[in-house]
Amino acid sequence: TLAQELVPRDDVPGRTAAIEIMMVTPTIQQYIEDGSTSDIEDAIFEGSHWGMQTMNQSLLHYYEQGVISPETAQFYAGNATEMRQMLRRMDKEREDAERIAEQKKRRVSKAER
Repeated sequence: TLAQELVPRDDVPGRTAAIEIMMVTPTIQQYIEDGSTSDIEDAIFEGSHWGMQTMNQSLLHYYEQGVISPETAQFYAGNATEMRQMLRRMDKEREDAERIAEQKKRRVSKAER
């Protein structure tokens, strides 16, 4: 099952398709029969090995690639609270990686002197 949103791009004019993909596995089928919608979302989130992704994961990927803004990601998110947390975590990881790279660069520069 696919669901898509055409979201405005931040990098070039136009839109791109953010896509949620759900494969009906036996687990998903059981959740559907039980009406456990929150469990379905969790199963999609954890089901990348089946080729599944949530809308939030799709939007986060586009944000990570610089295709969409964080505001666009939050606006189109299936779960806005979760998306804010995902964006914060990604931004923190980027900042940490940049800080570590800068520290390594300084150490190499000092060692070369």
